[in-house]
Amino acid sequence: MNFKDREQRIKKKLSSDEAILVNSREAVFYLSGFSGSLGFLIISKKKSILLVDGRYFEKARKEAVSDEIFLLTDFIEDIKKILDLLKVKRCYFDGESLSYRLYERISKKLETVNLVDGAGEWIKNLRAVKDHQELKIIAEGALLSKKAFTLFKRQVKILGMKERECVNELEYRLKKFGDNISFDTLVLAGENSSLPHGQPSNRIIGKKDSVIIDFGLKYKNYCTDNTRTLIFDNPLMERYLRIVKKAFKAGLGQISDGREIKLADIAVRDVFEKEGLLNNFLHSSGHGIGLSVHEYPTLSYKTEGIFKEGMVVTLEPGLYFEGIGGVRYEEMILVTKKSCEIL
Repeated sequence: MNFKDREQRIKKKLSSDEAILVNSREAVFYLSGFSGSLGFLIISKKKSILLVDGRYFEKARKEAVSDEIFLLTDFIEDIKKILDLLKVKRCYFDGESLSYRLYERISKKLETVNLVDGAGEWIKNLRAVKDHQELKIIAEGALLSKKAFTLFKRQVKILGMKERECVNELEYRLKKFGDNISFDTLVLAGENSSLPHGQPSNRIIGKKDSVIIDFGLKYKNYCTDNTRTLIFDNPLMERYLRIVKKAFKAGLGQISDGREIKLADIAVRDVFEKEGLLNNFLHSSGHGIGLSVHEYPTLSYKTEGIFKEGMVVTLEPGLYFEGIGGVRYEEMILVTKKSCEIL
């Protein structure tokens, strides 16, 4: 991947006395290539410096494209030393990933540096549009994730099994095809499936149940996310699932380069409203996905902005009925120039 190109795109936003401090794992990887669990990246107009502790120093030297790898000994002192060396007067940070406590500690030490929240906005907009290599990895991951689920359905008879047992069976297959799972797998049956993000339990799956299965794997650092609903002899829930898929199709028709993001969510909601079921739709219609499961943009009627070619989002309409059950359908969608493509 062209990590240096991403770094250069950040540098173009900076003046000679400015830098950004990056600390989220995904953003550090995105801009440097370093995949360890702890690292701090400083990018100035002149230089990029990756700070890691002794556990990751060798790994960073092998992976990172940063101009310099710095061995951390005292985080706050080291940050000050580097910013002084680079003659930085203003340093941008990501307010969503840097804790307030750490911000306070840094700001007290950096008396001559103005800390400004804003780096997160730059990075999220860069990450939202995937390059060719990212799209190739994501498409491969999506294929493997669906393959794992197909094997799960074929090999595991879930009637009579506990939700947690099904989770274990599916995660085994997801990990077999990917590097790991991208989030905690959900298998929610009957009344439990009325909770969009419920907790799998020892509830036994039986006839008349609707079963929501939300799953994803990590493949070469990138996430997948799909949801399927299995229904066992329940005509009412089957009707609701048909409505959900109708809403999915309506939302899908609004996804293409240059189209307003909020229109996809509005289209989904219009279908539910016409069916008198809008109050049973409890979340947004989807989200961006990539190095993180949830990235910009959120597919919501509140979101300002447009779809751009190369974005990858999920579309996941669902209906939930307290004490009864729920249904949801989710696919990963690639935004193309004239339309979109289900991965």
